Amino acid sequence: MELPLRHIFSPADLRSFQSSPVYTDVLSFLGSLNAAVAGKALDAEVPESPFCGRLLALLRMLEGWVAEYPPLKQPMRFGNKAFRDWHARLVREGVAQCAALLAAPAGGAAPLQLASYLADAFGNPTRIDYGTGHEASFLFFLCAAGACGALAPTDLPCAGLRVFPAYVRVCRALQRAYGLEPAGSHGVWSLDDYHIIPFLLGASQLAGAGGGGGGELRPCDAPRPDAQAAHGARYLFFDCVRAVMEVKRGAPFAETSPLLAQLCDMPSWAKANEAVARMFKAEVVGKLPVAQHFLFCSLLPAAWQSSREPVPSDAGAALLAAQAVAEAGSGGGGET
Repeated sequence: MELPLRHIFSPADLRSFQSSPVYTDVLSFLGSLNAAVAGKALDAEVPESPFCGRLLALLRMLEGWVAEYPPLKQPMRFGNKAFRDWHARLVREGVAQCAALLAAPAGGAAPLQLASYLADAFGNPTRIDYGTGHEASFLFFLCAAGACGALAPTDLPCAGLRVFPAYVRVCRALQRAYGLEPAGSHGVWSLDDYHIIPFLLGASQLAGAGGGGGGELRPCDAPRPDAQAAHGARYLFFDCVRAVMEVKRGAPFAETSPLLAQLCDMPSWAKANEAVARMFKAEVVGKLPVAQHFLFCSLLPAAWQSSREPVPSDAGAALLAAQAVAEAGSGGGGET
């Protein structure tokens, strides 16, 4: 089986990635996702394909696992070790779950590749942290699903309005239950300790087609608790600002979240959307500490000679080992 591998280890590798077709493909996919939610509220009627339905069910199941692995009693505020048990289950069941997701044999390459992206999309079990690199892994997961034909272009509205919010709900449940440390010092430059893509999609919801019924709303309304209560269930941007403000209390919004406050001061949702897109390009796919963890495979190939021998992520290596044990126990042998 082909396991997705890390290919970015140096500034030269990062530059090679940024001039590669896969870089263009990932940003193009995100741009298409961004366009697909323009002017649409979260409760808008959008088609749900069987693949998206199965993916939503999988995310609901992952969120349900949190209750099965309650936090351990330990003195530390961050890094509850019960997260390792939750994540170990994801590793153990990942390939089988992705095979079911694709309605494909578990021995094929695609389930393993998707499972590797999924295993890296919810945080690091060793450091017990989560950041925008893990969120990017879920974006790569969706890109890979598109590359293997499971996620069709017509699925993008559902992916943006149903799937990505469901993914964020799982991540927030993990962050709350296990006190996941923010990966990096300040997330994306204090926009949010954990996420960036929901802000992009949320601004697009309100920028496109007169704001999808929210045209009277402005970015400066987002920090208002009454506006969050009224509109957070329909617009990701309001929900995301609410989530940040719930965690960062005790000081003025502009002090606890300076970049996010600047974003809320933008004159229009279109400007806010453009600003978040630039942030993603500069601070996520443009920064070596984040991009060094990106994974590449036949679905999302690295077209450059990296400065070091490509290696799997820690979660990917554990997933491959778990799959080998599962196959040995069943007496079967997957494709190699």
